Amino acid sequence: NANQTCGTIEDMLGSRRRLHLAMLENYKLEIEGRLEALLEGEVVQQRLARDGYAKKYDHHEGMKTAVLDEVNALVLKHTERKAKWYNEDGQYESAMAEAMQLEKRALGKLLHWASGSAYKKTLEKEPMHLVRWRALGQLFQRVRAAQERGEERVAQDTAMELCKELGLVGNSLMVKSVDERNEEEEKLPLVPAAAAANKWAGRSEGEEPPLVRAAAGGNVWALQ
Repeated sequence: NANQTCGTIEDMLGSRRRLHLAMLENYKLEIEGRLEALLEGEVVQQRLARDGYAKKYDHHEGMKTAVLDEVNALVLKHTERKAKWYNEDGQYESAMAEAMQLEKRALGKLLHWASGSAYKKTLEKEPMHLVRWRALGQLFQRVRAAQERGEERVAQDTAMELCKELGLVGNSLMVKSVDERNEEEEKLPLVPAAAAANKWAGRSEGEEPPLVRAAAGGNVWALQ
C-alpha cells in the first residue's frame, strides 16, 4: 500500500546517511583506542621526559581531550545533516573525504605536539586540518634541506614518508622502501607515488622522475 511504499522510499533515501554515520562511529572508536595507545607510546613519553612542565600538568591528556572534542564535534556536524543532504553526490563525496581523513588528522595533531615543542594551550585550539597542513609543510622542507646538504638518502626516505602521508603510496601498492627491487633484483627507479606526484606537480606524463624528485618537485600545499 501507499504507506509501505513511502516507508521503503524513506529507507532508501536514508541509507547513505545511516551507513556514513555508522562508519564515522567506527572511526571514532578506532581513534579513541589509538590515542590511548599513543599516550603510552615512545613519542609521547619522550616529550614528557624532556618537558617537565607538560608532564606535571598532564598536557598529553589535555591534548587527547582536545582532539577527541574536535572529533566529536565533527561527528555531531555530520549527524545533524538530514538524509536529503547525503543524497546529493557532491556533498556525500565531501563528507566521505572528511571522514576518511579524520583518523590521520586526529592522531597527527597529538603526534605533532609530542614530536615538537609547541605549547598545549596554543596547539589544542588549532583545527586538526591546519596542524596537518603544517606538518606536511615541515616534511617538505626537510626533503629540500636534505637535498641542499647533499644527503640524498635522507632526502629519499623523507620523500617516501611525505608520499605516504599524502596517500600517494602505501601498503596496497606494496611499496615499502625507496630500495625496493623487482623480481630481477633491479632497483625500482619509479614507484606509483612518483607517478601520482608527477600529475600534482604539473609534470608531463612522459617524465619519470625518481621518487625524491617527484615528492620534492611540487608545492606540498597543492599536493594535499
